[in-house]
Amino acid sequence: MAGTTVRLIVLKSAPISLQRLLNLRSTNYILSCFYYIAMRV
Repeated sequence: MAGTTVRLIVLKSAPISLQRLLNLRSTNYILSCFYYIAMRV
């Protein structure tokens, strides 16, 4: 029983953590793009 509940919690929380990782990566990418443009100007 314990193993299945842990598995369910992991399955439910996995998409959220993946979205957080993607959001962090995209914000870092946008910030680096802005920095690059600012350095070029």
